[in-house]
Amino acid sequence: MPNRGPARTILFIGISGSGKGTQAAKLISALGSAYYLEIGRRVREYVGKRTIGGRIITRTTTRGELIPTWALLSLIGHEFLRRVPDGANIVADGTPRRLAEAKLWDRIMSDANRTLPHAIYLTLSERAAMRRLLDRGRNTDDRPAAIRRRFAYFRREVLPVVSYFRRHRRLITVNGDQSREEVWRDIKKALGLR
Repeated sequence: MPNRGPARTILFIGISGSGKGTQAAKLISALGSAYYLEIGRRVREYVGKRTIGGRIITRTTTRGELIPTWALLSLIGHEFLRRVPDGANIVADGTPRRLAEAKLWDRIMSDANRTLPHAIYLTLSERAAMRRLLDRGRNTDDRPAAIRRRFAYFRREVLPVVSYFRRHRRLITVNGDQSREEVWRDIKKALGLR
């Protein structure tokens, strides 16, 4: 049965391979409807575009790097200006990966008179994440050297975002090193979903 009540904004955070996309899809289904902001897919829409931003995004993603903060903040802003319906539940994964993004989410929700976002942090060791990513091997980003760069970025940039949400009492921590069903059970319980 769809969850009723005020619109929610839930952001999935976790190391690559922690299952953010899988759990986000389950949450959207449980909420009945939600706008799903998948930053990775939005970024890929610009790869190969003959624009300044498209060239920068193409260059950085083919190197296995993350796009500049200004480009990511622009993408998020564009979503809210052009695509996200007013009053919708929002579920996102792949953001926030930097403190500036976390603060942008808070500012947008505050300006929209919405409840500030909660982050679900799916914990997973680097060893387990490496194994999952090598098993899936879905693209060139899933090679050991690229994976190690993403892990280093996660430690440097994303863990402070986790601390930010924890400090503001809007962090839900879930053990990502369980079965998908067990992770989903813990998320439902934490969010008070049936």
